[in-house]
Amino acid sequence: MNSVDAEVFNKVAETLSFTKAGRLLGMTRSAVSKRIARLEKDLAVVLVNRTPRSISLTDAGRNFYRHSQEIDNALRQAKESVRGTHSTPSGKLSFTMPTSLGSALMPALMREFNRDWPEIELSINLDERYVDVVGDGYDVAIRLAKKLDNSTLMFRKLCSTPQVLVASPEYLKTHGRPTTINDLKKHKCLAVAHMSKRTFVWRFKGPEGAVEVPVNCPITANNDLAIVLATCLGNGIFYIPRILVASELKTGYLEIVLPEYQSVREYGVYAVYPNKNPPARVEAFIEFVTRNLEKIEVWNRWEPLQ
Repeated sequence: MNSVDAEVFNKVAETLSFTKAGRLLGMTRSAVSKRIARLEKDLAVVLVNRTPRSISLTDAGRNFYRHSQEIDNALRQAKESVRGTHSTPSGKLSFTMPTSLGSALMPALMREFNRDWPEIELSINLDERYVDVVGDGYDVAIRLAKKLDNSTLMFRKLCSTPQVLVASPEYLKTHGRPTTINDLKKHKCLAVAHMSKRTFVWRFKGPEGAVEVPVNCPITANNDLAIVLATCLGNGIFYIPRILVASELKTGYLEIVLPEYQSVREYGVYAVYPNKNPPARVEAFIEFVTRNLEKIEVWNRWEPLQ
């Protein structure tokens, strides 16, 4: 059995696409297909079900993938140790994270990270979507979620944060401060949404236990930083993971409303990456994000612009 064929199969198993696997490996689709066919011939078993529109793994394919991952990781470690990438962080680092969190970390990324790791070239994508880490070729994704979806990707939890209600002092002065959770029904609320939805149900854990409140959201956007800015400008009340507005709370642009009510379940900040043994540049980046998340409560993300 050819070890390169097994490595190609692992990429096909991760992406469920000959085309995407080929793009990640620098091979044509037909070359990937030929290597998979040769591997199946060597093993005398069908590993991949093929249809005109999609592919899937057979039971034998899933079993082989589970065991061959260890081989693939060992081969990758051996290659990277020769290249020096596990001992000295270097090369291009492609990562994605939510816009609001990314903008908070950006000053430190541009100053501290570039200073400490000058041999690493940053390629940054700030996006609210859960991008395809493997298919889109990212080294690591920083995700904010109550729970991660099941996948074959590796992950590391970096911290936790509750979801809180926030508003600007200007909004509260003009419209009054809610004193009960049901007062939210009378206020303008803001939300991140990917469609023109106006009514939302917000769920809380408060003194009386779990509670649900339907709220009206005249302003929505598919970008959390846009809604943070709209909230700072006095447009309404926003229900958001605290870590994403830590800077605005510190500077007084926003205040917490009804602090006794928070999300039923806390959000986690996770690093998600394809390989069990990531390169040194990925380890350096994850360590950097973890260290700076601990300081985010005392930062002012807008300071470099003032």
